[in-house]
Amino acid sequence: RDGYFVDGLINGQPVRFLVDTGATSIAMSERHAASLGIAHRVDGTRVGVGTASGQAVGHRVQLREVSVGGLRVNDVRAVVIDGDSPTYVLLGMNVLSEFDLEKSENMLILRSRF
Repeated sequence: RDGYFVDGLINGQPVRFLVDTGATSIAMSERHAASLGIAHRVDGTRVGVGTASGQAVGHRVQLREVSVGGLRVNDVRAVVIDGDSPTYVLLGMNVLSEFDLEKSENMLILRSRF
């Protein structure tokens, strides 16, 4: 399936997100969490996670802020999945719902609803 990428920030650090309308929340691998300084095993709550490839173990965390396309959202729920998946940080519906999504040829346009 084709993926749409968007650059943004998590807690002020640059991130390339993969837009995933099938994801409930932002999701990332342990590697992403480490590079962003997110202590998911200390600050997070252990949870079971349903992924495209089956069940996995993760940790639910709160991100201080997420910025995409000039819109900043505070206190955003995310999940850090044990291991190397997903390859990209997934931008899920808890942030995407703040936008109107419009496909135009091979581009995805995010427009703030506010």
